[in-house]
Amino acid sequence: MADGTGHVPVELGQFTLEGDFVADPKPVDPTRSRNSLSRALDPGYLGRAVRNYMDLTPEMLEYAKAKQLQPHLIDVPSDFERSPFAVSYTDPRTHRERYIALTAQEAKIVPRSVPALSRSARIVTEAAVQTDIPTDEDLSRAQRSKAHVLEPALPKMQAFVKTLRSQDELAAKFVVAATGSNAGLSLMGGEARMREQLTYFTTFIIGDMLRAYASQRGLTASQHDQLCRAVDYNMVFTGAARIGMTRDYAELAHEYLGHKIQIVDQRIKSVERDIRRFL
Repeated sequence: MADGTGHVPVELGQFTLEGDFVADPKPVDPTRSRNSLSRALDPGYLGRAVRNYMDLTPEMLEYAKAKQLQPHLIDVPSDFERSPFAVSYTDPRTHRERYIALTAQEAKIVPRSVPALSRSARIVTEAAVQTDIPTDEDLSRAQRSKAHVLEPALPKMQAFVKTLRSQDELAAKFVVAATGSNAGLSLMGGEARMREQLTYFTTFIIGDMLRAYASQRGLTASQHDQLCRAVDYNMVFTGAARIGMTRDYAELAHEYLGHKIQIVDQRIKSVERDIRRFL
């Protein structure tokens, strides 16, 4: 609960009155100690100071929970005005079109739709025909031009989906590890390896997810920063609840990445099919 000022409370026993952490009297050796997600998320272990989060309100922390983020990442509105960086794919199970929010950078790699990419190729194709009555050579050159427009998109998407698959595997590991089972923890390797993977998970997987959310909601740079710190607070400063919070974020990331993989896979197949047709 808030302290009456709207600030996040500092719990005695966890922090000093100044908002700093009490040092661990028995520092662990991360190369030799037993793996523990709880310790990996411990604020003192991570070197986090709660004073850097005191501007966050309970409402901000609530809005930053996984269940609040999900509707603005998955099945977002289809119109460009409300979803400028959303892309669609056909769900193979339901056969319906679904729109997924991406970051601005990701939207440069993955075309918003296959027809949009084809329209770009058609413009180049028409420009390649120089005469009112095209010859067979004109038509052949135009077809090659269309294929050449499509070809550069292919390796970028192939590299992108490879990264997405690796990220999805890591998100799935954190889902299992956050259950607290020894089997889940063993997936992470040693504790030093877990900390390394946790840094990647929060920086890139959750980071990209929050960048997509910020673009979808039209957040300012300051609002985006508050969102990132609110997620960090939920994963680190919520005591025993932080494991459940982390599991929620990992489950959302796993779901979100699954949709992104579907999008890119479908785009790759469509582009490959068009290239074969035009060459």
